Amino acid sequence: MRALLILFLSLFPALAQAACSGTDIAARLPPDRLAAAEAAADGLPFARGNHWIARRDGQTIHVIGTLHVSDPRMDAVTKHLGPIAARSGRLYLESTIEAQQAFQASLASDPTKVFLAGATLIDLMGEEDWQQLVAALKARGMAPWMAAKMKPWFLSTLLAMPPCLAADPSAIYGLDRRLNDAAQAAGVPVASLEHPDILIALMDSAPLDQQISQLKAGLAAFGGGEDGLATVTEAYFAERAPLAMEVLKQAFLMEDPDPAGIKAWDDVTAILLDRRNRAWMKVILAEDAPLFTIAAGAGHLAGEHGLLNLLSRAGFSLERRGPIRRAKSPLQSQDTRHDHSSIRP
Repeated sequence: MRALLILFLSLFPALAQAACSGTDIAARLPPDRLAAAEAAADGLPFARGNHWIARRDGQTIHVIGTLHVSDPRMDAVTKHLGPIAARSGRLYLESTIEAQQAFQASLASDPTKVFLAGATLIDLMGEEDWQQLVAALKARGMAPWMAAKMKPWFLSTLLAMPPCLAADPSAIYGLDRRLNDAAQAAGVPVASLEHPDILIALMDSAPLDQQISQLKAGLAAFGGGEDGLATVTEAYFAERAPLAMEVLKQAFLMEDPDPAGIKAWDDVTAILLDRRNRAWMKVILAEDAPLFTIAAGAGHLAGEHGLLNLLSRAGFSLERRGPIRRAKSPLQSQDTRHDHSSIRP
């Protein structure tokens, strides 16, 4: 997703000019909704932790969950994890900086990847939904006439990115980019788990009507953007990334309990996380270096189809390292001990 974030910041440089000031949605969820989110998240394999070590047959893999945007608390995390990337045989990111640059160039040369052919969203969406989309896009400084010609998956992703991120060029200096810098300074090769074009193909593979349903779900879930970012960020530093998605889902259900919206939500999760994780495992299992590091968004680690569970199924033992520091958040549990126990769920 970081490649798409970089793309948005480059395409829409005149977005909002204020720093992000969102609040953690978990803090205002009704108690029963928060309890439901907690139960759903904690029921997942490997629900907690941002740094794990996988071992099998003499091979060691550091699996690090990242946050793609910057935060003052990231300095302490980088100080701890940067040396790990620097002594690895290879560092794998979702996509390298070079791949992202090539991706942006390809979009500039091939507008069909982003723009619709034929009917516009004005034609395809109902008037009420279109006006709701117009309001959300105007808040991001984007002209409705331009949005009307864009593919729904692209706009769905844009809605999840708060416009306030454009106010600070350092906003995209998240943990993945910091680990990239540490690895390159040490002469460690950096490779991609996927090319950004693959992500576009996955998101654009859904039928147009399904993409529109997902766009409508995004309007209900991420209309404000900044609160979603705050929720994800606080969950990350609490080392409970899956809980953020469950909190956002509960908030979404309060706005739109329609089964079609729920299905659209689950379809997006399957595309952005599950299908990509399975594809990434082919790259990971093909690597024969005795020691290497994987740094991907923290949301990719947990769950039945998360990287950690897939590694466990492939015969790796898993050991949690951390947490780095205590986070103050409604998502923070009392699970802040330094846990080095080996785990096989």
